[in-house]
Amino acid sequence: MKIFHGVLNMRTTILQLLTATAVLAAPVAAQAGHIEYFAPTSQATVATLGDGRIGIRNGVQDLYYGDNGVVGTSLGGWQNSASTQSLGNVASSSANLVDGSLHAFAAAGSAAYQEAAFADARLSDSVWFTNTTDADIALDVMFTLDGKITNGTGIWQGGYGAINLFACGACGNDVGERVHFASGDFAYGTQYIVFDATGITNFGQDTTVSGPSPNYTYGSTFDAGYMTAYYATTIYIPKGQTTLGVTSALNLDCRFTNATCDFGNTTKIAFGPLAEGLSYTSASGAFLTANDVAPVPEPASWALMIMGFGVAGATLRRRRVVAA
Repeated sequence: MKIFHGVLNMRTTILQLLTATAVLAAPVAAQAGHIEYFAPTSQATVATLGDGRIGIRNGVQDLYYGDNGVVGTSLGGWQNSASTQSLGNVASSSANLVDGSLHAFAAAGSAAYQEAAFADARLSDSVWFTNTTDADIALDVMFTLDGKITNGTGIWQGGYGAINLFACGACGNDVGERVHFASGDFAYGTQYIVFDATGITNFGQDTTVSGPSPNYTYGSTFDAGYMTAYYATTIYIPKGQTTLGVTSALNLDCRFTNATCDFGNTTKIAFGPLAEGLSYTSASGAFLTANDVAPVPEPASWALMIMGFGVAGATLRRRRVVAA
């Protein structure tokens, strides 16, 4: 087995840099029931073995992540991208708070003992709900990812996607009611989708090796390296003003000769249609405000849709092979 000189140090450094899913801010009152609990963040970070490393957060290059690469920003600093390359390794990522999308791509080169690329994209915000009715209002939430790993050998190419919904103790309305699931549990916990070259390997809550939360439905497809996966849940917004901390992440670790981890299509968090009497804004003022953010299907229908996407993707790939 090849041993990467320095890759363990590189990996340790990257993991240390990327550990936090969101930056927690001290609760700051905005209105009754509306606080900034998760600081608004749009962050893209990449690294390649051979001293390629760069990151950008909220429109500002983060020199802590290095300066060997290219960064870009738009939409008032809420859409950020980063890319780098070295020794034939290539990595890029982007995060868009306005439409809730994350993108990541990592490809290892062929230089002996130097084949490794890493990419990470993250979002976070505090969502401020206002419910003008006298009853809880249901809202569907979806997190989806899709991508393909080629020339993979197993665990040395992979990563995870993650969503975290959190109704903090200070996030409730004036009588202490918080955003909650149908079970009555308040919204909490990071949900992971873990994958490698063999497909989706785990759905876990709070750690990548635990079991999934009973408050979410989930599913996946896999065909010839191409994979899709989702989490879906329904949250309930109590009357008045409440806050929900939201984070999402996409992380890739791609190693060994000519391996490619392409999750550059769309990993996304989305809300379903808002019922009458329910509205929201966010600490950033930007979260999911894109004009092209389409309503998402109800959780009950999402499993059928994603299975269809997997079949369609497999069919298209076979057609391309035949055409070639």
